[in-house]
Amino acid sequence: MAILITAASFAVAYKLERFLNEPEDYFAEQIEMPAIPGKKFIRIPNALSPIFISEMLKICLDNQIVKIFPLKRSEIEELSKANQLFSEYGISIIIPSDEWIL
Repeated sequence: MAILITAASFAVAYKLERFLNEPEDYFAEQIEMPAIPGKKFIRIPNALSPIFISEMLKICLDNQIVKIFPLKRSEIEELSKANQLFSEYGISIIIPSDEWIL
C-alpha cells in the first residue's frame, strides 16, 4: 500500500517523506516534474478545478494509495470536503501539522 504526498515542487514534501519513512511513496504536483531516480511523480489538477476530487480518487485507486498527505491549503480544503468519499474506499486524508503546510 502506498502514500501520496502533494506539493512535490517544494522541499517540505521530501522532508515529510523522510519523516514518514514509508516503503512506497508517490509525489503529486500540478506541474510536470523532472524525473528523479527512485521517485514516482503524478501530475494532478489544481485543487480548485471541478475535476480535482474525481482525479485524486482515480489516482489513489489506480496506484493502491491508502493515505494522502496534502500540503497546500487549497488541497486540504477540497480534500477535507470529500473525506467521506475517500474513506468509503479505504483512503485516509491525513492533515499534517502547520509546520508542513504551505
